[in-house]
Amino acid sequence: MKKQKRPSKIEANKFDKIFKENLDDLLPVILRRILGLKVDNLEYLPISKVQTTIEREPDFLCKVFNEKYRQGAVIHIEFESSWRSEIPYQMHEKHGIFYRKSGQTH
Repeated sequence: MKKQKRPSKIEANKFDKIFKENLDDLLPVILRRILGLKVDNLEYLPISKVQTTIEREPDFLCKVFNEKYRQGAVIHIEFESSWRSEIPYQMHEKHGIFYRKSGQTH
């Protein structure tokens, strides 16, 4: 099998630039066809580079199996003594970390 050369950072940036320039027209179509989401208006949010080092440990993490999830589904539970407004963001953050580490899709 012949290995394909990976695009250089400069080539990748060119593709990013071209894609971003055409995203205004493409995004509503992509969202409608793939997600079934009709877009009335788009509001662009500021983008900045994020530099972080994070270590997280779940309170409870297991894989369950049933008729619907024959390959298994990951259950992640966190126990908190009180509600804080940042909890949903922390759960999303942990989900991304655990997903990347385990390669699980559910």
